[in-house]
Amino acid sequence: MAARMREKDWAATPLGPVEDWPISLRTLVKTLIHSLHPMVLMWGPQLVQLYNDAFMPSFGRGKHPEALGKSATEVWPEAWPIIGQQLEDAMREGRPSWNEDQLVPIFRNGRIENVYWTYSYSPAFDDDGKVHGTLVVCTETTSRVLGEQALQRSQERLRRVVEASGAGTWELDVRRGQMQVDERMAQLFSLPEPGMFSLERVLDRVHLDERAALREGIAATLAGRTQGLYVVEHRVVEAQGHPTRWIEVRGQVTFDAEGRALQFVGTALDISDRKQAEADSLHARQELQGLLTSLGGGTTSG
Repeated sequence: MAARMREKDWAATPLGPVEDWPISLRTLVKTLIHSLHPMVLMWGPQLVQLYNDAFMPSFGRGKHPEALGKSATEVWPEAWPIIGQQLEDAMREGRPSWNEDQLVPIFRNGRIENVYWTYSYSPAFDDDGKVHGTLVVCTETTSRVLGEQALQRSQERLRRVVEASGAGTWELDVRRGQMQVDERMAQLFSLPEPGMFSLERVLDRVHLDERAALREGIAATLAGRTQGLYVVEHRVVEAQGHPTRWIEVRGQVTFDAEGRALQFVGTALDISDRKQAEADSLHARQELQGLLTSLGGGTTSG
């Protein structure tokens, strides 16, 4: 970019020949050229643009190199409804501004693109100490913002699926032994409300006959002996006067490069109806078996 600036016929622009530039402008341009951060300087009442190598990728196809030495109003007409007032505040009132992940659609690559930026506008001063330009320091954040938006949509879809399934969700803080449970999970384990509980308090809701095996299963999963997969069915002790609830719990552990457990997340689903149906079916088969045996009719299979 430094070579392109040297070759530019600045005398044909409102800035005039480089040898006539004020010291302040030369200093700002030198700083800009040697910065690895994307920067644009808009100088003078015409807001003539100078920018560095780091900013060039944000142009895409269609603006660079013609944008060098042109007025910002010519280069960014599509963005002016958003950035115009901010530039005016910096130029006329010396008021800086900061914008984070701001959507500023621009024309590039042959079309209008929705581009997100984190940027600041700072007044730039001439040799007399008066505001004579605006220095823009910026970072394009489009990829990150779109990625976060896609993740949020995915999480929302997952949340709806989980809600529709009737499952509760949980996340175990492996280091602290604390479990975050959602509202449905709290209901399934008769916990007072969604939130953070010690693992031991959650396990206290498990039927005593299955509690020790459950602890061993969790330890084995965290140790990587099941490839991080956790699937178990167990009973949950309800409040006095209520029937025992059967729960199917599924989880997945994420490990670091050294095989240490980082995250343990999963779901819990009420399978009481299924268990009751299985018990009823077994009871019916047993009754039939007994009846056929008493009648001398042999046995049934399956």
